[in-house]
Amino acid sequence: MAYQDGNFTNAIQDGPARVFYPFINAPTKDTTTKGTVRNYVVVPSSYTPAAALSTDPADNTQYLLQESELTVEGGLGRYSRTYCKVPTDQVDYSSLVITKPAFPTNDYNGAYVDSTASNATANVFSNVITATISSYPTGGTFTVTFKSSTTAALNTTDSAATIATAINALASVVSDGFTVSVTNSLTTSGLLRFTRATGSYSFVAGNWSIASGSITPGVTTSTSTASNTFDFNCARTSPNVNKTSHGLSNSASVRVMTSSTGGGSLYTVNSIVDANNFTFLQNTSTSQNYTGYRYILRTYTPGTDRVLTKLTDKFYLPTVTPGITTAADIPVPDVAINDTQLLNLIAGSATGFQNYDAEPVTGWPTDQSPVYRQRFIQIDVDDL
Repeated sequence: MAYQDGNFTNAIQDGPARVFYPFINAPTKDTTTKGTVRNYVVVPSSYTPAAALSTDPADNTQYLLQESELTVEGGLGRYSRTYCKVPTDQVDYSSLVITKPAFPTNDYNGAYVDSTASNATANVFSNVITATISSYPTGGTFTVTFKSSTTAALNTTDSAATIATAINALASVVSDGFTVSVTNSLTTSGLLRFTRATGSYSFVAGNWSIASGSITPGVTTSTSTASNTFDFNCARTSPNVNKTSHGLSNSASVRVMTSSTGGGSLYTVNSIVDANNFTFLQNTSTSQNYTGYRYILRTYTPGTDRVLTKLTDKFYLPTVTPGITTAADIPVPDVAINDTQLLNLIAGSATGFQNYDAEPVTGWPTDQSPVYRQRFIQIDVDDL
């Protein structure tokens, strides 16, 4: 033992440090997570516990896990300090018996399947997606042209009086000696109507046009005339229908019903543009509510089954692990342990290992340690 003073008023390391690898015999055979134990001797009155998050004197990547109580014998105190790196993820594999639930049933979800699929009796998940669409403009600008004169950009939500003022100021309208009043119902029925207010002008379709500009959604314009009125019908005959945050993957299949309560027509969503949005074309020009039914193109049989599991231990040291300041910052795992969550994975075309359950957060290697451990239990959904 090397002494720095004859009175041990400064703590002296008692013998060489002991190096250990806590996971070297685990399935990971981890030789990166290294720990060190150092024993010390000191006069009891000079003993000072180490500060939280102290690091090993010879390796600042190892943090203090625990410090033993001071024991006194022959007038001298002895204690030890254990340091270790924050472990990387530790992974092991096993298997688990789970009960696979049946898909819920209702008026539709057992009736409509993809007849072109290799598995024509594919299961169908019940209604989980609801989107409201409209063929009519929801915003943007447009211009109106009469003969050789064009208005400045007008908003779809401009008042009828504002639009009428712009049209009646056109040089071609003034020279033809008439004025119009306007009915603006673009956002509710797709209709923009001009009615002759003064003059003897007879409406002629070829004299008028409307440019949609930035109107959204893009519109298909048709016109109709009478002796004293001229109508622009600004409604898409095939509007895009978008639904965000549906939780489906790009490879998922979706069918869309025009009604959630009987009757209606069935459409197939041909384009899921990203994991948070799908778009399809609807072949009417009216505003309707749509309910989506998911179906899976795979064999799935409810009942008891054994599946491959992946057990992953994650470790956190607050203020050292990025994004973790206190234990409260440790993320709550998104798991699929109940029936609805598990069916969401299947109907959402999930593949590979997915979170099934998670154990409570505990201290590692003991409850007194500042390092936290949580075990994630993942199942291979390809086994379901």
